[in-house]
Amino acid sequence: MIFKSIYLDKFVSIDLETTGLNYSTDKIIELSAVKYESGKVIDAFTKLINPNKVISPFIEDFTGIKNSDVNNKESFLDISNDFISFIKDLPIVGHNIQFDLIFLDKALNNTHDIYNQSYICDTYYLSKIFLYGSNSFKLQSLCHDFDIEVGNSHRAEDDAKSAGDLFLVLLEIIQKFDLDKNKPNIIYFFI
Repeated sequence: MIFKSIYLDKFVSIDLETTGLNYSTDKIIELSAVKYESGKVIDAFTKLINPNKVISPFIEDFTGIKNSDVNNKESFLDISNDFISFIKDLPIVGHNIQFDLIFLDKALNNTHDIYNQSYICDTYYLSKIFLYGSNSFKLQSLCHDFDIEVGNSHRAEDDAKSAGDLFLVLLEIIQKFDLDKNKPNIIYFFI
């Protein structure tokens, strides 16, 4: 695939782990951005973050991130400039990316507009469109369908890499997709 022709020669796949699902009260505890160039991982930025609140036993079990892992770490605002410098203005990729963007936007506290990237691509929605026959649209299930290594699920760097690798597979599928041939299916899908 010629990534430059679609302005995706370079992109970052992001993921984060949080103390819960409520962006009003919960906080980021781990953040990762995996940088891709020409379809290959070239760098990664991953930080554990002190949320300044207690991580529940459920989240500790779910992510494997313990309170003791983050108690002496920097706050999000302490690492935010390094994160923004790492992602630059590159396209952002993620699975169910809106969840991550809402938390990032809130945590950035008006210091950076995370929605101002050149592209924001969601592997969840792309999968629902181009892999609509899948049994599950969970990241791990989709990766399993394409023999993509998932590593430790619910850890930011492994999930970011899984989403980035899934994005590459989706780009290959999209490139081969014949809109004229498949047009009735697309219309039916959106009705």
